[in-house]
Amino acid sequence: MHLIECLHQIGRPLPVLCDEPDVQRRSLALLHFLQNLKTLSPLDLNRLTDECPQDSLPQALDWQQVRTLESSGMVRFGPHGASHSILTGLDDQHLDEELSRSRQALLNGCNRPLPVYCYPNGDSDARVRQHVADHHFPFALGTGTGIYRSTDDPLALPRFGVSQRTARNPELLSWRIYRGARP
Repeated sequence: MHLIECLHQIGRPLPVLCDEPDVQRRSLALLHFLQNLKTLSPLDLNRLTDECPQDSLPQALDWQQVRTLESSGMVRFGPHGASHSILTGLDDQHLDEELSRSRQALLNGCNRPLPVYCYPNGDSDARVRQHVADHHFPFALGTGTGIYRSTDDPLALPRFGVSQRTARNPELLSWRIYRGARP
């Protein structure tokens, strides 16, 4: 089966705006479409992945590249899920497996993995946070923007997103930090 056909079959056809000549509108349509795909079941996501052409699969760092970056002293890696499943949609058994596999992969591949879990898509609830704590992660990052305060939940830490645009414009990062520090 072809990827486009698979998208139709699972009820998520490409948006009409994919043919939109306005780059901004097309980009926004694709962004919303991709965000919407994150809500699919792990089974459907795996089906879509299987239908992707081999030469178009996402490129990721290999473990040697990870260790090289770590050895620079400027980069460390923390767990973000073994399959990037949305944790709130998993039952307890699959949630525990996802957390264990993610931790084990980093313990096997990294020299000094961070003990900070980063929720895929930022999704967590009380049950997920309890499982993260049960797996001995003292901290976890959500997607809320801000500065950590001692009264905040350490398993729902705020963070700042650093996109390529922000990295090219350090004043944007300082503005985000400033905004996050305000009460």
